[in-house]
Amino acid sequence: MKTISRLATSMTFGAIALAGIDRSAMAEWTYDTVPGMACKAAGKGTADGIVTSTAGITNVTATPASVLCPVVRTIAVPSIGYRVYVNGQGLLNACRLYSHANTGGVLAVQLMAGSEHKVTSVLAPEHVPGESSQVVQCALVPGGWIYSLEFVQ
Repeated sequence: MKTISRLATSMTFGAIALAGIDRSAMAEWTYDTVPGMACKAAGKGTADGIVTSTAGITNVTATPASVLCPVVRTIAVPSIGYRVYVNGQGLLNACRLYSHANTGGVLAVQLMAGSEHKVTSVLAPEHVPGESSQVVQCALVPGGWIYSLEFVQ
């Protein structure tokens, strides 16, 4: 009986503590993640050496291979811009972030900077209007991987 009473008391204090958290700061950012397996081989005849698995997408050929990865937007772009991360292996100087108008025109193309394992880029709000779509293109080196894409809005 003492155990149940202690548990109820702990749960009550926990609920009170959570109620006091300022959630407005947490609502400022939205993080979305897409698995690397959502990426696809780009171009004609390139799919043979591109392998997807639950871990992501990889290049098993002896030459670099191009892949395209979808960018997901779930809210309006904040005033500081739209940040995209790509996580994997062999990514340094390998990825570009594209923004296209729904009319087909290119709004922006940016080389993604970072390290072998994580690259990032930020699109300015004017390059991400509501009537647009974004995609990441990476030239995966032999043995290169994309594990996931993260979008910070």
